[in-house]
Amino acid sequence: MAKLAIKVHCFFTFEGLEKVELSDSSQFEFTFGANSNSKYVAIVEAWLESYLKGKPSKVLPPLVNTNHTPFTKLVFENLSNIPFGKVFTYEELAKKCGNQRAYRAIGTACGKNPWPLLIPCHRVIGKNGSFCGFSSGGIPVKEKLLSFEQTVRP
Repeated sequence: MAKLAIKVHCFFTFEGLEKVELSDSSQFEFTFGANSNSKYVAIVEAWLESYLKGKPSKVLPPLVNTNHTPFTKLVFENLSNIPFGKVFTYEELAKKCGNQRAYRAIGTACGKNPWPLLIPCHRVIGKNGSFCGFSSGGIPVKEKLLSFEQTVRP
């Protein structure tokens, strides 16, 4: 089975998952902050377990960080529909969001994603196939995630 060497650090509130930070690591690690409700930690642990098997669950904890524009929420919704192991260009995602010329706005919205991995902004690449920025862990983490997903793709 393919291995994924990243650190996933989750921050919870009593209402749900506030944000996720990813970083490069020599092994897979899952850590979480002090304000964790065990119910939500268990949901994320189960989601990560299913993700590592190549079949991410549709069950997520409540995502709490609702200070986003309607457009950003639309981008997150469309990001969630990109299949495991597949990639879209910023332009393709902009088209899905109703404006193929809004590819820069798509990049801005991806950069504001507080739940990378669960809302898979790492699956968005440049038109020429390049790995453009990734706000949580940088390009090395994005490369690891995409490589992992290609390896274990169902």
